[in-house]
This record gives sequence, structure tokens and C-alpha cells, in this order.
Amino acid sequence: MASEVQICNLALLELGQAGITAFNEGSKPATLAEAFYEHTRDVVLAAHPWNFALVRAELALEVATPVWGFARQFQLPTDPLCLRVWRMDGEAEGLIWKVEGGKLLTDETIAQIQYIAQITNPVLFSPLFVEALAARLSARFAMPVTGSREKAKDMYAMYEAKLREARTLDGQEGTPEAYVNDELSRDR
Repeated sequence: MASEVQICNLALLELGQAGITAFNEGSKPATLAEAFYEHTRDVVLAAHPWNFALVRAELALEVATPVWGFARQFQLPTDPLCLRVWRMDGEAEGLIWKVEGGKLLTDETIAQIQYIAQITNPVLFSPLFVEALAARLSARFAMPVTGSREKAKDMYAMYEAKLREARTLDGQEGTPEAYVNDELSRDR
């Protein structure tokens, strides 16, 4: 289990820098960590439907309706905050929906979704997410710390590799979802 500071230290160590003890310690690396940590965490969370960050919810129908295009709108969750709607229940049957302005728009009467939540407690992070987050932070810290665009590119490539590995392993927890293509089934 890593803390926010420990995750930032993993990133700093990748750049050959000494670790920090707190975000508010006053050093340049601590200032960078404080400035970039939360935003970068949310970017990496939204990049993949991490098992630890997936939440299911039935959304509240709003009285107001969209101006055009859809019959209904539903409020997206704020506790925990919805970073990205992953899927809507019944999507295999051809549901049509769109996210706009913190609302889910659809013609359906019920909106049950699975979404990526803003998880802020690092104790809940998977080890693979921690690795990917630390790598993305290394890429963010690289230019201010080393002044090298090449180092920043290398760190971003490392992030992409860690993210690929994490996606593969994270996606292996559970029964694979079946893909149904009605057009192919009908044509047989």
C-alpha cells in the first residue's frame, strides 16, 4: 500500500532524484508533486476501467429534458465523482446515449451505468495502477526536474508500457464479456 508521497517518490527516483517527505516541505520536487499529483492521478484513472475504480449506479432522472436529440437526461454521480462513463446497462441491445455537461442523455427511462470513479485514497489503488501512475508522474516531472525533452519522452514511453501491462492484467479479473453482433448472427 503506497501513500501519495510514496507514489511521487517512485516517480522522482526514476528520474534519479531524492524523494520527498511531504508535499509542503518547500523543495522543488515537493512543489512539483503537489502541483501535478491529483490531476495526473485522475488522468490515469480515466485512461482505463480499473477494477478498483469501477462503480455501478442507477442515475436519477432529471425533470428538465435535453433541448433536442434525446428524450431524457440523468445526473451523473458526484460521490464518488464520475470521471468517465464506462458503459450503460443494456448497451448490447443497441442503447444510444451521450455524456454532455455532467449529464447522461438517452431516450431510455432508466439509466444504469458502470463508471470510473475518482478514487483518492491510495490504499485502494491496485499495485499495477500505482506503477502506471508513478510512470506518468515521472513523465510530468521530467522536464522541470531534468530539463530534458528526451527524458520526458522516455518516461512517457515507460508510462505507456506500464499502462499496457496493467490493462492486460487488470482485464483478466473476471469472466470475459461476450461480444454479440446481431448483424453477423442474423446473416448466418
